[in-house]
Amino acid sequence: MNKRLFENSGEFLVFLTLALLFIGSVNIFSASFVIAGQQFHNSYHFLIRHVMSIIAGAVAVYLIY
Repeated sequence: MNKRLFENSGEFLVFLTLALLFIGSVNIFSASFVIAGQQFHNSYHFLIRHVMSIIAGAVAVYLIY
């Protein structure tokens, strides 16, 4: 019974990438929600821009792949 958490290294890299993207998004939101609320009247302004960048990067990676 040799159970492994990930079947191959590709699954581990995908998990690690998603975890780092999530942690980075939380950090961006927590560091900028006050300033975004004051300047743009939307506390999620920088988080939305970050998520749009993530989506654009994921589309580019998919197209290149």
